[in-house]
Amino acid sequence: MCAWKNTGDKISMWACCNYRIPWLENGSWINNQFRGIVANFLDDDGVSKWHDAGAFSQDPDAPWYRVNWTKNC
Repeated sequence: MCAWKNTGDKISMWACCNYRIPWLENGSWINNQFRGIVANFLDDDGVSKWHDAGAFSQDPDAPWYRVNWTKNC
């Protein structure tokens, strides 16, 4: 799982844990993990704002202002 800010900053996510998303503008993400591994996008209170359908999935225009964390498990 990788997340990008539109300026090119990247966060690579390997382990099953929460990863901080520090960006407020849109960016993108790709979930290219093992089939069925879901990326969950959480706010600062740990509430899920959305999740993908499982690998492989992607979003070229992700609204990072809505989330503060991702968890890929």
